Amino acid sequence: MRKLSTMIAIAAAAVLSVSLSACSHGGDTDAEPKPTPTSSSTTAAAPKSGVCEDGQLIITKKDLKKDAYTVDAACKLVAVTVSDATITIGADVDTVSLEGEGNTIDAQHIGQLALFGSGNTIKHTGDKPALADTGAGTPDDTTYVQK
Repeated sequence: MRKLSTMIAIAAAAVLSVSLSACSHGGDTDAEPKPTPTSSSTTAAAPKSGVCEDGQLIITKKDLKKDAYTVDAACKLVAVTVSDATITIGADVDTVSLEGEGNTIDAQHIGQLALFGSGNTIKHTGDKPALADTGAGTPDDTTYVQK
């Protein structure tokens, strides 16, 4: 969650700084003033949890029902930001980002896995997911079970 929140904040700051730099002009006082963009037009909306938007799904504690969550539709990125939950993914997914401990991910094909937690179990069809280089230094103590 920390890395995802940091990435969202950096993206929002970048959009805001580019938008604000476009507002300055070289001192042409005869030019007609242009409206200043509002904050809603300059910052990217934070992704909603529990909803796959633009190919991304973030699962937070509030999305769980009895410590479980089921993803029925295809989504390129599924970010799991909880611990001690069972997440069922009923479609192929390009990337699962797993931030938390003690989770069980029961999925079809997972292209790659980004680990930011430990003690998780991944149940999958096909080959074992590739590990993304997250730079987090998290040891891979994940249990892999091929279905």
